[in-house]
Amino acid sequence: MCAYDATKPVTGGSLVAADIRENFRALKDDGLVAVSTAQIADGSITEAKLLAPTVGDTVNCRYDPERGTKETANLLRKGFSVLKAGAFRIKFDLRSESAGQTAYGSVYRNGVLVGSEQSVSGLTYATRSQDIAGWVAGDQMEIYWKTSSATYFAYIRNIRIGTAVACLGVA
Repeated sequence: MCAYDATKPVTGGSLVAADIRENFRALKDDGLVAVSTAQIADGSITEAKLLAPTVGDTVNCRYDPERGTKETANLLRKGFSVLKAGAFRIKFDLRSESAGQTAYGSVYRNGVLVGSEQSVSGLTYATRSQDIAGWVAGDQMEIYWKTSSATYFAYIRNIRIGTAVACLGVA
């Protein structure tokens, strides 16, 4: 259970610097935010003082449901909003309905392909991963997928957005 005290909010009326520091320290101790006390000056907590996301395997955002498509053109599977500029490791599992067909997955930034299109041929799920930098606050991180043949489904599941430490990078 988090030691964060909701009776000492960080928004609203008059803020007390000591209460803000106490709540952020509790969040840090509980592993919910990556902030060191050395970065917190009396009475001033800003986005700039929060750590920028760097590539790693700590899952910060996930979407697990399996979905299938027979679309041969890229189809949006899931979108995430980038909250803090940085770099992210984006992973997802792909498979095809048929051994002779291919499933494809891609990462887009604001509707534009970034990284490379990933593919898997066959019936067994395989995890595909890409480390992509250059994200800025407000970007849309989008995961697309498609199949090589409209006769067979391509499946995607277990979308993971990772960083080196827990952070407030995507939602």
